[in-house]
Amino acid sequence: MLGLPGAGKTTLAASLAKRVGAAHLMASAVLRDYAGRNAEVAGILRDSWSRGENAPDEIVEPVLWNAYSTSLAKLVILDGYPRTPNQWKSFLSRGGGLVMALSLNVSPEIALARTTARVGRRAIDALPARLEHGILAEVETVRSLVSAIPADRCLHLDADTLSAAEVLKIAADRTEKALGGGW
Repeated sequence: MLGLPGAGKTTLAASLAKRVGAAHLMASAVLRDYAGRNAEVAGILRDSWSRGENAPDEIVEPVLWNAYSTSLAKLVILDGYPRTPNQWKSFLSRGGGLVMALSLNVSPEIALARTTARVGRRAIDALPARLEHGILAEVETVRSLVSAIPADRCLHLDADTLSAAEVLKIAADRTEKALGGGW
């Protein structure tokens, strides 16, 4: 799943995983779980995320690769990883496989509004400014990542105009087709 924060990656990944019988690997949850067992990593992640930045590759890559490579599922939907072209290259070099990438396209304005609404319940000073900085920085990162994936393996869906149900139907149909009609 590729896209800006607030594009609907996690919602789609969870629904799609259920529909096609896959495991859903949510990068932020895996990283939070790992940080809960490692205070030093927790501080680094908190600092990065509070600045609206991605977590450092030297933490992300081994932690998420371990979660992916030890999954017993035949199919794993990656949600929020890889996030950068370097993480994508590292994932492939370690032996990661790709059936299909789903790129959820959403405008930065809608991404900011959705993300602010999602975390707005938390009283965090300057949250909108940090979110805006993070989302605007992420626009170019997502474009770079999408351009690194073979075009015939990447499905682009307009999350601004399609309903969640429409996105799920298209994604599930394409995933099943990419897998040869099921397992």
